[in-house]
Amino acid sequence: MFRLDLRGTTALFGKFFSSKDAADALEAIRASGAKRAVFIDCPATNDLVGVIRALKEEDYDVAVRDHHDAPTRRNEREAAIADAAQSIRDILGESAVISTREVHPACSLLIESGEFADVL
Repeated sequence: MFRLDLRGTTALFGKFFSSKDAADALEAIRASGAKRAVFIDCPATNDLVGVIRALKEEDYDVAVRDHHDAPTRRNEREAAIADAAQSIRDILGESAVISTREVHPACSLLIESGEFADVL
């Protein structure tokens, strides 16, 4: 995981492909002192679902913006991604915007200008 501090806000860069990734992220988020976590361009995995669930149970404000959904479910991997994406939507409601690369070629297209400005 890569960490960058920007004007008093901690930005963590990583993916959630293992339980170690999830544990490292939870530790870093908790240690940051923040009460909001915004996950951008993080493909939906069961490990990410676990992190989001844990943060919500601890009263964090959590948002997701991603474009890796796989609604066609052409194989096991796509089915796992689609299931994890739906779990994230179920947990976060409107705070989860998970699209596809066909609809949103870049995750930046899923973020409104100033949407998270109060973070910085």
